[in-house]
Amino acid sequence: MLLAQEVVAAPAEARFMASKNERIQLIIDGDLINLTPLSEVYIRERPGKHRVHIKVFDRWGRVKMIYTDEVLLRPHSRNSFILKTHPFKGSSLLRIAPEPYHEKIRRPGARKDYPEARRSLLNDEEYHQLLDQLKYQQNDQAKLHLVKSRLKNKLLYAADVQEMLYQFSFEQSRLHLAKWAYRHVTDPENYEVVYKALRLEASHIQLENFISRSHSNQRIR
Repeated sequence: MLLAQEVVAAPAEARFMASKNERIQLIIDGDLINLTPLSEVYIRERPGKHRVHIKVFDRWGRVKMIYTDEVLLRPHSRNSFILKTHPFKGSSLLRIAPEPYHEKIRRPGARKDYPEARRSLLNDEEYHQLLDQLKYQQNDQAKLHLVKSRLKNKLLYAADVQEMLYQFSFEQSRLHLAKWAYRHVTDPENYEVVYKALRLEASHIQLENFISRSHSNQRIR
């Protein structure tokens, strides 16, 4: 009984998408998750087995098909599913290898030794709004464009960068943003937390080399 309670209480994330970049509407256990059809739909805090209905829309906004299935959302993981459709073989909901769940990162308070940062630091409302908007971007390229445009004249914390990287699907995109954002953090001494969001050791090495070159260039100046 105690184990069952722990599973129910454990955090979980899930991402649903359709092949061919089709837009979908997700219904879980009778609850409509997104009113506007999206290419990817995210949910949180729903571990366990659920009944799902996925409405697939065509490019004119009409319902193309409705797929029904049961899914198990594993706790402590990001569960990703893709709906594959075939004109002759029918449709199937495939599970993509899950990623470990990361706990929500708490932002540190404003630092008194950063007077310039306090004036241009991304505030909590702006930060969480940016995180929410990242979830609804169609691909990593659109996410990178959004982050760069929003942070052009802003500063943020290293922990903020770490959490943003988890919103990107591809390692190359995560590494690109990790390099770009380094010059936008108020606490570069804490940038080691960003490495946790990079999956490959090669990415760690590339980011470390990039930071070392940045310090070398500053000393030359």
